[in-house]
Amino acid sequence: MKITLTIDKLNIWREAITNWSELCVEMGCKRVCIPGGLLHTYNVDITGTFYNHILVQDPSNFSLKQTEEETARRKIPFTVKIPKLRSYSKLEDSIQATEYTLLPVWNLMVFDAELTGECNPDVRVERADSNQFSEWIAASTVGDLRHTETQREMIKRVCEKKSLHLLLAKLDNKPVGRGLLYIKDQVASIHMMSTIPEFRRKHVATTIVKHALNRLKNERIELTWLRTRKGGTGEKVYLKIGFKPILEILTYTRTPNLDRSMTEQPYH
Repeated sequence: MKITLTIDKLNIWREAITNWSELCVEMGCKRVCIPGGLLHTYNVDITGTFYNHILVQDPSNFSLKQTEEETARRKIPFTVKIPKLRSYSKLEDSIQATEYTLLPVWNLMVFDAELTGECNPDVRVERADSNQFSEWIAASTVGDLRHTETQREMIKRVCEKKSLHLLLAKLDNKPVGRGLLYIKDQVASIHMMSTIPEFRRKHVATTIVKHALNRLKNERIELTWLRTRKGGTGEKVYLKIGFKPILEILTYTRTPNLDRSMTEQPYH
């Protein structure tokens, strides 16, 4: 998808969060349509990338109070995710006027270039199947055991689905990194990228992402996107490959200690 100066950032946001929402549902999240947004809930006591969050589609129709009532009824912690766009500025102001805390900002990035960036010729990337499921899980840098076990449960639901590619990077037959490529309705997205610490700066992540993008060459993809911590290591990697930051994703929470413990993981 070619990005131009006249890009419709709002449309990119809506396409991306629809794709994101579909992935969450396939992984076992329950999706609840609320005015102006999509609420995703998962039966865990923690929040994070896939857990208990609201993606705001229409800020003019979104009610923070109604959302709070719905989440209180369900007795779940939650985050609210909105883009840094002018059409969301009033909602952003109203959230900031409450007791909500802004978590670290993430960038939504879109692929818009020829593939660049240096691969590691010694790293082999393969699509993991159910027999390699444990290896894929082990190739994570996330240390919270609750998070790891929840991830394990979610990924087991989808590891054999055609729409989802679990990408496992190996060096000398040892897992060194991983990623997830999701394709739905001509929109592709890359998630859960991770490199084992001792193998960082060896172009493992670049090799995984370029492998994912090469898989899309024969697909009729209209949009390829990912999200990563603004200013983080992942962002630098994706810029070198050919992704461009399109907009910032703002995440607000009423449980800052709980949510910050998840977002501070070396994970993008």
